[in-house]
Amino acid sequence: MEPELVNKQAKELGISPVEIVREEMEVFIVDALSRSKISNRIVFKGGTALRLVYGSPRFSQDLDFSLIKNSNFPEFVRVIKKIEKSRDGLAIKDIYDKRNTLFALLLVKNKLLNQSFFIKVEISKKKYGLKKSDYELKAVRSPVSILTPLIDTYSLERIFYEKKLAVKSRQEPRDYFDLWWLGEKLGKKIQIGQPKIHRGKFAGEISQLLPDYLKSWPKNFLIPLRSHPSIKK
Repeated sequence: MEPELVNKQAKELGISPVEIVREEMEVFIVDALSRSKISNRIVFKGGTALRLVYGSPRFSQDLDFSLIKNSNFPEFVRVIKKIEKSRDGLAIKDIYDKRNTLFALLLVKNKLLNQSFFIKVEISKKKYGLKKSDYELKAVRSPVSILTPLIDTYSLERIFYEKKLAVKSRQEPRDYFDLWWLGEKLGKKIQIGQPKIHRGKFAGEISQLLPDYLKSWPKNFLIPLRSHPSIKK
């Protein structure tokens, strides 16, 4: 991407130029995965799926998938290496097979921004007992990319279910925003417990992923539960 275009889109979307470049690369990687030999074995999920498929305003930094059919590690390595070779400035920094996850850490070097960053690709091997109604073929779209790959993606209801579990098991600001946004999107009044991490840290971590018009969201969210507009009393 040309620097003028990156800066223009960053201004229009109210986000850092780094997140513009990151999202363009995320769409590129999803497009490559959608045309790979494992495309019919994975389902796109998580916060990046919320943004690129369902229109969440929150930018995301990782690519998460669930494995629905068996795939071995050597095959995953071949796919990731092919993606690496197909794009300048993209390099594999780490790749391994954990007990429940196929994992790749990709380094993105952007000369125009004179900056580097990482994108994680994680494919969960856990058995979630997914039903056909839990996912369907969806188009991935972003204002920063001309690509529109088609890939099986979790339904909003399924992501909503997993986000509710996530806020109970970890203290990640992005999960709280996603759960709040899903409640608004689905018209659900839900109980969201206040995070146990420092308010300043919470606001700092989530604010960098939100466009300018939502920078006040952390402050509004971190008000007493009894007066929170998205909480059922």
